[in-house]
Amino acid sequence: MSKRLLAAACCCLCLAACSSQANVRVPANRDPCSPAAQEEMEAPASGLPEGASSEAEGAFSEESIAAVSGPLPGEIDLGGFFLSLPEDWVAEGDTIYEGNVQDGRRILEIAAVDPIAGEGDLFASYDQVYAGAERVDEGTFGGFPAKAYFLQEEVTAGGMTGFENQIVYCISLDDRMVVLTFYPARGIGIATQREELEQVLDSIRV
Repeated sequence: MSKRLLAAACCCLCLAACSSQANVRVPANRDPCSPAAQEEMEAPASGLPEGASSEAEGAFSEESIAAVSGPLPGEIDLGGFFLSLPEDWVAEGDTIYEGNVQDGRRILEIAAVDPIAGEGDLFASYDQVYAGAERVDEGTFGGFPAKAYFLQEEVTAGGMTGFENQIVYCISLDDRMVVLTFYPARGIGIATQREELEQVLDSIRV
């Protein structure tokens, strides 16, 4: 008699365990009380489609950057466009300095931001203004069309005559032309200074 009671009690316990999982879906051909079915019911669902990663690919995608209305970390707002500057460069108004504003070296100046009207050659009027340039380069910065005009001016200081170099960059930002004047330091090679500046200009975005 005790064996029958023991068997009945085991059967009741099995039925109770199975009924507690009544709301969990398992395959129709799978015994819901089998060890494999129990493992499937206990495993947490990831909530992600197969092959998807739970980690973000990066802080910003191209779409999210395009939607940002202000400067990103490390950028400065220069009135409708943004640049990423080296740590030792500072901006004050329309001018960018190396070191500090009081006694730092002037590096770059926003000479103009002109509206672009009509079609045709975007740089035709600037070709005329800087017709005396020693050299003219074409390219892109940040994906925007650009031209660089290399100017050299004779200057006299302290009874000595020398030459001062400037490079004027015109960058077409959709509906406006940004004109930037670069002032290389005198007495050292321009090539390295220009390379550093153009890396900065390549960060330009609207």
